[in-house]
Amino acid sequence: MLNCKNASHLQSEAYERPLSAREQIGLKLHLLICKGCRGFAEQLHLIRQACRRIDESKGMGADAPGMPPDTKTRILKELASKQGE
Repeated sequence: MLNCKNASHLQSEAYERPLSAREQIGLKLHLLICKGCRGFAEQLHLIRQACRRIDESKGMGADAPGMPPDTKTRILKELASKQGE
């Protein structure tokens, strides 16, 4: 069974990548019994919606240009070096 810290981490991760079947089941079971984490899930959803609306109002919708490739590469290298520490 997941603890709240792991459940909140998975909830955030779910917006960035698909969760494995095991992660999904564990998260769903945790959310069934934890009111606090259900509230956190609702807050994350509201924040995502608000950010999406802000992006759309500033012309940063799905068709907006993305991050420059060199910037993305630099960030990925930095993240990889931090994971190796």
